[in-house]
Amino acid sequence: MMTPMLKRGTRSWTDVNRGGNANRLVRQVPAHGDRSVSDLAVVGWNGTPSHRKGTVSVKATMVFVALLVGVGPGLAAVFSAQQPAATRITVYEEIRAGRATYQYTVTSGSDRPITSVLIGIDAMTGDFVLTAAPTGWAQDPDVSHANVWAPAGWTYTVFSAEDSDKVAIQWISGSGAAIAPGQTVRGFRVALRRPNASYKSSDWETADTLGGDTRGKLNAIRSPR
Repeated sequence: MMTPMLKRGTRSWTDVNRGGNANRLVRQVPAHGDRSVSDLAVVGWNGTPSHRKGTVSVKATMVFVALLVGVGPGLAAVFSAQQPAATRITVYEEIRAGRATYQYTVTSGSDRPITSVLIGIDAMTGDFVLTAAPTGWAQDPDVSHANVWAPAGWTYTVFSAEDSDKVAIQWISGSGAAIAPGQTVRGFRVALRRPNASYKSSDWETADTLGGDTRGKLNAIRSPR
């Protein structure tokens, strides 16, 4: 994935753009009749196929698949019961005298405290997608007075890329201010000179205390909660 270049004075994008884990896949070469399968192709975590020789009985494979079919529903129920509710970020757009304020609410579905909230990215490419900067923001951090607010104990950073005028916004928690599992936190707000749809439709990313990340899409709501 391409890594966007950052404007001078911003922190490294690699701190917030963490790659997910690829799935491990196993592909079997089909056999005819009662012959054995001679090759197994395994796609590793890095997505590179590796081949290993061996023999696997087709009949044994069929029995194994049958067992999986039999216990599948039970296992699915167990795993479903153990998984927490998904993390959710809603956004409410308030317009007064032509100016817009976007209020974000984070509900944690993580089993670990959330320490970072990032909005304004494309989750597939990592590109910044907010097409307008917050009111008062400037590329020089010494003169920037962006209209961005954070909950108590949190700070914010506005990111910009070298080859684009689009931005992203990240909030970082201080000591003791992380969002606990199951907790809902309000107070993430951004003000603009005029309404901008990208602040209601972008992807988001959260990070927890162990560096694990979760991504999703903003959910616009019609009234504050």
